[in-house]
Amino acid sequence: MALKTYPENRETAYSRELAMLKALRSADGHVVPVQGAFCAGGYLYLELSWCTGGTLQSWCEKHPGLIGADDTDAFVRSLRIFRHVWQALAWVHQHSIAHGDLALPNVLLTADHRPMLADFERCRRVTSGPRDVACRGLPPGTRDYAAPELEEYEDGEPPLPTLPADVYAGGTMMAKAFLGLQLSVSGCPYHPTRGQRCLPDERTDVDLADLFQRALAQAPRARPTASSAAGHRALDPAQFLRRRGVFCNGGERRRSPPDALLNKAERLFQEYRSRPLEEPLMFSRDAVFDAIEQSRVGNWSEDALLGEWRVMLNDESGVDGGGLRREVISLFFEQFEHSRLVLSSGGDGPRQHAMLFVADRQDADKSPQQWRNVWTAIGAMILRSVVHFGNAPVALSSAVFDCAFGRIGKLPPDDPDGSTPETAVSDLMKIREVKGDDWARSEVLDLLRRVRRGDAQKEAGYRWIMSQQVPATVETPGAPAAHSIPADALDTICAMLEAPSYQFLVRNGHVVDGSLFHVGAVLEWALLWDIYLKYLGGGDRWLAYEALAEGLTARGNRTDLWAPLTGAQIVDTLEGASLTPDVVVANLEFKPNYGYDRQVQSFKNVMESFSTEELSMFLRFATGIGRLPANRRFPTGQKLTIRFMPDHLDRLPQAHTCFWVVNLPPYEDEADMAMKLRQAVAAPQPFALS
Repeated sequence: MALKTYPENRETAYSRELAMLKALRSADGHVVPVQGAFCAGGYLYLELSWCTGGTLQSWCEKHPGLIGADDTDAFVRSLRIFRHVWQALAWVHQHSIAHGDLALPNVLLTADHRPMLADFERCRRVTSGPRDVACRGLPPGTRDYAAPELEEYEDGEPPLPTLPADVYAGGTMMAKAFLGLQLSVSGCPYHPTRGQRCLPDERTDVDLADLFQRALAQAPRARPTASSAAGHRALDPAQFLRRRGVFCNGGERRRSPPDALLNKAERLFQEYRSRPLEEPLMFSRDAVFDAIEQSRVGNWSEDALLGEWRVMLNDESGVDGGGLRREVISLFFEQFEHSRLVLSSGGDGPRQHAMLFVADRQDADKSPQQWRNVWTAIGAMILRSVVHFGNAPVALSSAVFDCAFGRIGKLPPDDPDGSTPETAVSDLMKIREVKGDDWARSEVLDLLRRVRRGDAQKEAGYRWIMSQQVPATVETPGAPAAHSIPADALDTICAMLEAPSYQFLVRNGHVVDGSLFHVGAVLEWALLWDIYLKYLGGGDRWLAYEALAEGLTARGNRTDLWAPLTGAQIVDTLEGASLTPDVVVANLEFKPNYGYDRQVQSFKNVMESFSTEELSMFLRFATGIGRLPANRRFPTGQKLTIRFMPDHLDRLPQAHTCFWVVNLPPYEDEADMAMKLRQAVAAPQPFALS
């Protein structure tokens, strides 16, 4: 049993909480049970049931893996807990009672982690009106959980608790639980275009982010009811587990799929490293991509594709067994990214890199057979790069890989039943009937997150469109919600959307006084189709996806390498580790390892001063490829040697990429070392010594 105390001069608050707890008793245990009440020694006491599971706040503190969903088991359990929290809040609201102080510390857990709402000190019956005299002088609620409208004082009195304010507090609870307990939700402003809190919500599942962003809406009317939140798709773990690839490969759960891929790739590297090609491969530095693509490398035997290559570049001396081989990979993908084969999105802002999607075949000026050959070659070169170097310097969107491996399905005009431009809208309506609105809501949010990764401005535009629809009726649990889009927004939306997707939006609604009314997720379906038409479908893109998968799997022989991974996990693997000075220095060794302590420390200090881009340039200069595998080490544990050369202090550092060696004069001055190292890594052709 637990005792809650009130001083005798707060008898009104004590009586109000006691009355509310009695009114909210339920067999489902939504609210902490009150066992009794008494007065003693100048204090008033409430006898409450003891909850052995502690508070929801302490449970989150014990499970830091909720952030980023790193701990899948804890994440799934937390979804169940929050579903019960929303159900409990819905029970309270059904009695026309606002809790008033919903917060992680005020939710208790039983031994089997069933949540119970507690601390009703700020509660009130909303039927008593907005100026309920009995509720004047309520104590302040838990910091950072108050809805924006509760911060607006009137006549010196704070506004009274409301049902929408409780929903906002529930959204704050979820944001803190899944994004970080120290997160200041109120300190994250509302985005002027998206209309949402600027939270770091990429750390968590896309459906979960949708739920707490809806609950945190600035306008109380835009927030869902507690009952609606309890039924939100985010609280069913099935879609989350599917996106994480947990349902792949017989339901086996992997903590780090990139590590599993790299382990398999390293075994292949050991298998094929002793099988060299007999003849060296000759390339022109400016036409590496064209030469490899025209060789139809995707149709080579696995021995030839994955075996050891010897590489020569025209007009450059030497035959290489290592450095130039890595340089050729970098040149191949650089030239690919600047070709007409891809559609580039974003990359205009600071620290933003363009995201690549497959282009329209006709825009690339390729015949269907050429189109298939070129994308098979790209897949084969990604496979070779991962096997030999543990990563691949290619910026394809994760959606491309999910299309290649069937995780994203076809929409018109690529529908397998043979959609035509005349029937495309009707065909999408039929797909909507089969898939349902919740499926579209999840898919469009997932694709928007992928778009944001390369083009935040484009994603913000789509979010603005979503923010223009407003509820047209009071939300009824279980019934499709009606929405309207005002007339002044429709013209702008028409200009932003592709013609077919806007036609779908209009045909599935009706216009009243210039505003467009529709029921259900019509807008989400229209946006999903628009993103699909812009980035994923049509133009023989699906022929490219099939060919890419054929190359990645060596014509089906290496499907097991990729099958367990989602597109996002493949991209994480190809991108490699996030480059920091500590990660790079951990892969270095210094020789001689005596007599140069000052220079070793200076070199480490220079690495500390390098930006992420400069660290990548250093790796490219030293090894031929500017990335590290996702496991943060070179394949087979290879170290890059920094070799101090005792003379020629006026010279720049030199890289012997095939031997994993950088010759570094032992500069006496750290600033001089930094300047000359930066000059060396920025040189246009730093591989002449390979």
